[in-house]
Amino acid sequence: NNVKRLTLQLDLQQLNTDRIQQISDIVQSHKGDKTLMVDVFHNEEQIKLTLPSRKQKVAISNELLTHLESEALLYKLN
Repeated sequence: NNVKRLTLQLDLQQLNTDRIQQISDIVQSHKGDKTLMVDVFHNEEQIKLTLPSRKQKVAISNELLTHLESEALLYKLN
């Protein structure tokens, strides 16, 4: 497994407190040693920010990826 990081891709217009808590819970339940990045984008304004998580690292597994997909969270592996 040569994957070094997981990048979550989040639409700013779909983010709210509940969604952020949901993402946090998923990430917390898959702690590991791989870097977590977050791309926050706004399609209409054509803005994209890439933010590294300083505190949270993840264990990239099929279980995590399936969990993200089941919650309709977009991601990419780098």
